[in-house]
Amino acid sequence: MRLLQLDLENFRRIRETTIYLSSATFVVGPNNTAKSSIIAAVEALLSLEREKLSQMDILEWADGTRAGEAIITAHFGDIPPEVAASRGFRGRVINGRFVYRKSLTTGTTKAAIETQEYPSTLKAAFEKAKAVKDLLAGGIPAQVIAESIGLSQPDAKLPKDWQKSIPDALEFDTAAEPTWVQNPGDRTNSDVCLRDAPLSRTPEDAEGVTNPSTFGGF
Repeated sequence: MRLLQLDLENFRRIRETTIYLSSATFVVGPNNTAKSSIIAAVEALLSLEREKLSQMDILEWADGTRAGEAIITAHFGDIPPEVAASRGFRGRVINGRFVYRKSLTTGTTKAAIETQEYPSTLKAAFEKAKAVKDLLAGGIPAQVIAESIGLSQPDAKLPKDWQKSIPDALEFDTAAEPTWVQNPGDRTNSDVCLRDAPLSRTPEDAEGVTNPSTFGGF
């Protein structure tokens, strides 16, 4: 899995731009053309820390005020079938891509984290599930239940919205329009692992160079 596309909106001095990445992408240009901002955007996106995005990262207008929010969106591709079918990615690979974003609103301190996901409904076998034993009867492995919602006793009652942590119990409508869902890491211990493509500011052997003149906000 690798990073194919990066969309930036109101990030530092960049109003809005899309950057397409190859297997090795070099960001080349004169000083003050947002090379460091691109690197910082990738680092903020892939960091596990919500505070990696700060108010200083939101575009500042000429009058000293800031835009409403900064948004960093990543499109990951080349996803192996076994990864797409895994718990962390199930229902979230749209047309071969996993789309993930972080955004920070003016006046807040923690970034919102979202991913695109197909709409889903509870499978018929789990519509009346109230306890762990109901999930076991429906074929959900005990290990998956324990890792997802922290319960192992058959008679233990299921927590509210338990199905959000156990995609095995959901039927995804891949013909419908995907929506943004918050906190995709809520599938506890799921194997969502984001790896960025190599990105360097070295101009030698450049391939897939981004043209800084396409940026706005300078």
